[in-house]
Parts: sequence; structure tokens; C-alpha cells
Amino acid sequence: IHERLVGSEMCIRDRYKTSAEKKQAEITLNSIYLAEQEYKSNNGEYYISTSQSNIVTNLFDGVDDLDGQAYTFKTTAADTLTIIATKISDTSCTIKITQTKKKPVASSSC
Repeated sequence: IHERLVGSEMCIRDRYKTSAEKKQAEITLNSIYLAEQEYKSNNGEYYISTSQSNIVTNLFDGVDDLDGQAYTFKTTAADTLTIIATKISDTSCTIKITQTKKKPVASSSC
């Protein structure tokens, strides 16, 4: 017997999946933030990169793998450290934390 999801069940499933992906991105942002603090303590400045693989190499000694996530990650420093997660399937959806605002903030399109 095959079970099929009705429309409302698919919406619930999709909402749960989206929520879980977002939570995973927020946890990763916090991990990157902590790694940045250690990097700055050791090197006197934050590590800035738009390359996710370089972030893994330089902040996590190449151990963590961020490739399986629904978001990509980068660090910038316009005037303060900013760590940004961008949803792969919808690049208008971003979540970021900054040196001064450590709680993840999502864009309105998320």
C-alpha cells in the first residue's frame, strides 16, 4: 500500500524541512563566529573570505564540511565582522550575525 501526502501534509513537511535547514544554518553561523574569535585571538584580526572552502580550511582546520547544507557561508568586514548564510535555492534569503549583533537575523524573504 502506498501512502500519498495531501497538499496540507506536503506544506507541513516543507515547512519543517525549511525550518530545520534554517536552524542548521544558524548553528553553523554561531560555530563560524566562535572560530572567528579564536582566529582573531591567535592572529590579531578576523579571517575574511567569500570562499566557503577557505573558511573550512582556515577556521576549522579543514575538518568540518559545510557542503551538505542548504546555505552557503561567507565572512565580510565592511566596518565590523559579518558572517552571512545565503540559501542556495533562494539567494534573496540570507541570515547573518555580526560582531555586535550575535543573534542570527534573517532577511524578510526567508
